[in-house]
Amino acid sequence: VPAVRFTEAAPAVLTALVCLAVFAGYFTRCVQDLTAPDAVELAQTARNVSEARGLSTDSIRPLSLLFHNKVDRHPDFYVSPLQTFVTAFAFVLRQPSDRAAAAASGVFLLPTLWLVFLIGSRVGGPGVAAVATLGCLLAPSVLREAFSGTGTQLAAFHFTLWIYLALGKDAATDDDDEFGPSRPASWGWRRSVWSGVVFGLLMLTDWQGAR
Repeated sequence: VPAVRFTEAAPAVLTALVCLAVFAGYFTRCVQDLTAPDAVELAQTARNVSEARGLSTDSIRPLSLLFHNKVDRHPDFYVSPLQTFVTAFAFVLRQPSDRAAAAASGVFLLPTLWLVFLIGSRVGGPGVAAVATLGCLLAPSVLREAFSGTGTQLAAFHFTLWIYLALGKDAATDDDDEFGPSRPASWGWRRSVWSGVVFGLLMLTDWQGAR
């Protein structure tokens, strides 16, 4: 295994420290009660699941569904199954609350940022990776959507992972370091299977966006 010099690892370490500091600071000072109706609906459904009360909704079935089956026109009828499971698991570990629901969605921001860094490293090296990651983190809507209590951040994580798998990477050569750019790998059955699995998880998180 080739040794990695500090100058090569420094962008990754410094970027990780900044991301952790911003993540912790935002959650501590800015995350309060859930406000989005779909987040409240998801949290209530997750609470019912965590208490073994099954799936329920406080919405009335509209008459329009008698004539067509397009549930995407009624977002209050659809909650992200995968995010609901994650939020229900968080409610089992801790007492159900708006902050626990927000944390259950926001926790996927950190691995998403790490994937952004890895993609940036493959494309342009550690400098490009650091700029891309911090630019993504500091975008006005990223932190707000990450802690919204919805499946938006989990969907973003799966989509970024899907791109990461699509880029691939050949075996390192003498000219490539651990964080340096490399040539895209050819598609094989393993990459195809894993890409299909990740896209399936994306469908279970945000089927409208995945379409």
